[in-house]
Amino acid sequence: MNKEKKIKDVRKLNNIFKDMIFFIFVNIHKLTTNHINLLRQSLYPTVMQTSKNSLVEIAWGKFSSTPIQLSGPTAIIWNKNDSLQALNALRKFHINVKPLTVYFGIYNHKVISSSDIRSLSHIRNKTEVYIKLIHLIQHKINFVVYHIMYPFHTLINILKIAILKGLIRNE
Repeated sequence: MNKEKKIKDVRKLNNIFKDMIFFIFVNIHKLTTNHINLLRQSLYPTVMQTSKNSLVEIAWGKFSSTPIQLSGPTAIIWNKNDSLQALNALRKFHINVKPLTVYFGIYNHKVISSSDIRSLSHIRNKTEVYIKLIHLIQHKINFVVYHIMYPFHTLINILKIAILKGLIRNE
């Protein structure tokens, strides 16, 4: 690869890193050309970019202070509009076609472990995330309300017992 091509690739990667907030780095070492083409098709509209690791590391180094280290042929996968779609497509490819090794992901300049990527891939869509958040918030609200109201319920119960025992007159 000549110097002009390398510079062009680094600039392209810089633009990708600048425009996107979520990336997945996948080892594609044992994938044949047919597997790679099938992976690209199954990921659509998610984008998969392959490049030399050294160029990826140079481009990322110009963009972020978080270091990354890659080994072997690597694909960078991202979806500008729906990160969950990318994760689901990777999971389905991994299960149905060929096992993949996810190195790590990057979200908002922070490295995400491959195990976290695996966990996130089980979320089907944004609606599911919203529903889980609503249930979590509702549970927390119920917990807070209970603890706010508990002393009042206790006081009311003490007063009822005192009235029943004749310690206090109910007027």
